[in-house]
Amino acid sequence: MTIGIAASGPGAGRAILGALARAEAVGTGAIGGFASFACIGPQGLWRCGIQRGGARALLARGLPEEALEAPRAVLMSSGPDRPEPLAQFTPGDAAAGLVTGHRFPNLRGGAGSSPAEAALEAMRAGIGPAEAAELAAAADPDADAGIVCLGLDGRIGMANARHVAAFPGLGQALQAQGGARAGVLCNGIAHGALLAPLIAEMALAALVPPQVAGTVLLQRGLPVLRGSWSELRLGPQMQPEALVLSASLPSGGRWSAGYGPQARLTRDGLTVGRLLDEPFLTGEDGRVESFDGRECLPVRYVAPDPA
Repeated sequence: MTIGIAASGPGAGRAILGALARAEAVGTGAIGGFASFACIGPQGLWRCGIQRGGARALLARGLPEEALEAPRAVLMSSGPDRPEPLAQFTPGDAAAGLVTGHRFPNLRGGAGSSPAEAALEAMRAGIGPAEAAELAAAADPDADAGIVCLGLDGRIGMANARHVAAFPGLGQALQAQGGARAGVLCNGIAHGALLAPLIAEMALAALVPPQVAGTVLLQRGLPVLRGSWSELRLGPQMQPEALVLSASLPSGGRWSAGYGPQARLTRDGLTVGRLLDEPFLTGEDGRVESFDGRECLPVRYVAPDPA
């Protein structure tokens, strides 16, 4: 019935809102209603919330660039019209970190504090996010809550109270790439167990975009050769001279093809990059006639893989 997302890395705010927006487009159930968002950046702790429309409504409203680019961000979202203030679902401290979760991490138990508040207090005391989440979940095993903690150092910890850990259909994912991290807990969303890692992966893709080294311009009439691997051969001025395809093609007449993912970019026999984009090619005999329906098309490339 809720989803909690945390991310660390450049543009974490934009990453988690974008990932949730995509999940809202395909998910059904407790999604697309309220959203409580909080982030920590150079501006300190910043937050906002909305009762209906979820991430897509928040993004349409327009958020400050400082919030979207914040390196630490969390959100919690579910159906519409949750108790105010929405900040209770995503407590935070600019000197300690941020907390989100799923189900009811905002409800106070017998100890007088909610699982989310308890987790934040643990991080204020210097406890790492993984242990803080575990301590908060273990302190009240019958709590109807799961916790996601995000530390100032970018680490993420997650834990479900024993009561929630037994629920069917839980979604849980914690992924990292380089210095970026994304964590997701969810339940009550159709196919949540599959959706959680997809959301984390989409957030990471936004946090760690490909490092584009440049572009080359493909133009109609480019010669096509057959080879053992896909390759775009460049001339001395970095202009495309021939496209080598490893896929089979008819010996004559009209054809269509793709050159495959991560094709080599070469000059004088040396690999100088890998192509990121793969347009739809049409051609006749040994030459290309169009790239994605266009006579010329710029395509991006990245630096070659380290030796």
